[in-house]
Amino acid sequence: MIRLEQDNRNGIQSESRLIMFPAPEEYRTDNWKIQTVSVKIPEQPGEDGRMLALKTAWERLLIEEGTRSITGRSESFDRHLQSRLTLRYEGVITEPIRIISFVRENDHLHLTLETKFSPLAFPEDWEKLRKKRTRKENIKDILSVFQ
Repeated sequence: MIRLEQDNRNGIQSESRLIMFPAPEEYRTDNWKIQTVSVKIPEQPGEDGRMLALKTAWERLLIEEGTRSITGRSESFDRHLQSRLTLRYEGVITEPIRIISFVRENDHLHLTLETKFSPLAFPEDWEKLRKKRTRKENIKDILSVFQ
């Protein structure tokens, strides 16, 4: 599973987190597609350009294709109203991830990758998808008895 969280305080982006974690039992996906993502970023001296390019590619994929959600909160501090919004983009990728090209050119890095991706379904669909997965597993178990 892959998630991008962007925090905004009073309309200014304050923090961004890209989180990846294994989700072997993820059933909340249904719309799998092969996605190709290309990014061009300036090369930063002293940084691992490949990792920065990969991170940028994951962020672009999530923003363009992931499931979006938003949470907001308002706080009052010394009679000043402060607002905090968290934008969240979520999806699931499968291995293997194929890097089609990685080129250094004129102080820029060009990366193109291909992966199988699915955005998360909306919460109202989760129960339906869980039942669908359970039925598939039950059928597979029944068929395995006859093999």
